[in-house]
Amino acid sequence: MSHCRRGTTFPRAVRLLNSGDYQAIFKRPVVYNDRLFRVYARVLGSASRLGLAISRKAAPRAVDRNRIKRQVREAFRHHRSALDARGGVEFIVMAKPDAKSASGAELRDAITALFNRAASRARAVTEEA
Repeated sequence: MSHCRRGTTFPRAVRLLNSGDYQAIFKRPVVYNDRLFRVYARVLGSASRLGLAISRKAAPRAVDRNRIKRQVREAFRHHRSALDARGGVEFIVMAKPDAKSASGAELRDAITALFNRAASRARAVTEEA
């Protein structure tokens, strides 16, 4: 049995699953960077969704790539309800090489800040259009 609170799961409906989902965001994204991540965002749906693209260049060992992905998914899972409250935004997260040596708390804090900045800007760009 799962012990997760309602609304803090990571079901298929909130994942980017195919190349068409990714390409729709890459067409005209809002992009934010910090030393650990690059985040592409775009307002495309009614619910926030997440896609991950963690390359071997950023983290050569699979264990490091998986740890980064796990931390990003966890941050998104806990922050999703706040993102959805103001309208859904779809994100693609790419890791930078510094991410492999960062702690879990640093990864979660950095990605949460980028989610907030990118979501605000993506909504503003959508309203302007």
